[in-house]
Amino acid sequence: MDRRNYLKSVLALIGLGIGSFSLVKWFKQTTPKFVVTNRDWEKRRSLITELAEVIIPTTETPGAKEAGVGNYIISVMSKCYDQSQQSAFISGLDDVDHFTKSQFGRLFMDCDASSRYDAVQHFSYSLVESSPLLLKIKNKLFGKSFFFMLRELTVEGYCTSQLGSTRALTYDPVPGAYEACISLSEHQTSWATK
Repeated sequence: MDRRNYLKSVLALIGLGIGSFSLVKWFKQTTPKFVVTNRDWEKRRSLITELAEVIIPTTETPGAKEAGVGNYIISVMSKCYDQSQQSAFISGLDDVDHFTKSQFGRLFMDCDASSRYDAVQHFSYSLVESSPLLLKIKNKLFGKSFFFMLRELTVEGYCTSQLGSTRALTYDPVPGAYEACISLSEHQTSWATK
């Protein structure tokens, strides 16, 4: 056997292995584990609200709970995400409860503030550990992780809520002329618009 044929066969085997792995992963992602109903969302409404509150807590500015971010997350997840993403999100919520049950001996809703913070930190470390390039590849191949979706929807819901855009951010409905670089005053909040 000459070298050219050997290299062709090795590359074909590698391509076949990668292709079959991607096909299996794609098939697992496209078939939802279970069908998510409105009752599933209602059952987990308080858990979603409390997780969002841990991500954006109440300080001098209103938190995610006061801004109604939990309702926003449920509305967007149930109307804009497909069944496989919804079931992955619900499974992630169940994973949070399993983690707090194994680590702290109680469900997330029964934990104190520091235990809730530790649980959210545990799930956020999975996003930080990998490089941004690897995270993009992982999201493209396997879909977004539960915590990535939760964090994204929490920030989006908070910044687009009335409380978030008026009391936590600075909103200027008529910004005037475009200025590329504007200095913020000492105690000024970030701009609500781009």
